[in-house]
Amino acid sequence: MPGATDTGFFDVVGSKDLAAGSKLSTPPEKVVQVGFRGIDQGRNYSVDGRMNYFMAQMLRLFSRRRVALIMERMVTPKNINNG
Repeated sequence: MPGATDTGFFDVVGSKDLAAGSKLSTPPEKVVQVGFRGIDQGRNYSVDGRMNYFMAQMLRLFSRRRVALIMERMVTPKNINNG
């Protein structure tokens, strides 16, 4: 769920508005660095940043429906008209 990675994936699927350069994406080099740091510390998983950690914990705090609505709002481009 958390952590879009700044790769060509979003370009390929046609979601450039959610892709590289957005404040929600992380460079692949940082993803690898965080992963290796977690391995070095003997962790089963690693979550980088407070926002990503919060997003990972959302299902503990809210219903699935509420989480889906929150995530939809976060990833919907602001220039889309809703009617």
